[in-house]
Amino acid sequence: MKRAGIPHGFLRRLDVSKARALPGVMAILTAEDIPGEHNHGLVIYDWPAIVGMNERVRYVGDSVAIVAAQTQDIAEQAVRLIEAEFEAQPVITSAVQARQGMFRSA
Repeated sequence: MKRAGIPHGFLRRLDVSKARALPGVMAILTAEDIPGEHNHGLVIYDWPAIVGMNERVRYVGDSVAIVAAQTQDIAEQAVRLIEAEFEAQPVITSAVQARQGMFRSA
């Protein structure tokens, strides 16, 4: 998996072409390659299984691409070749801060 690596932002660019060209890579999937709903959750389906273009990253572990390769080493190389750019957003660190954000005027 290629992880976002940032705590909050929007995925603005994703280039998997170099990783796909690596010998031994069998497939690379992005949100655009997977039909249907990408969210899951226990009560509310608000947790993305994979983040798509211009969608929100909610934590550093959010996935932006899935790599399948002949070996673990090749998969790790492919992940390093994936280029992702994000528009970083402020990090909310408390319930008070989150509530204040709800009442800001546009």
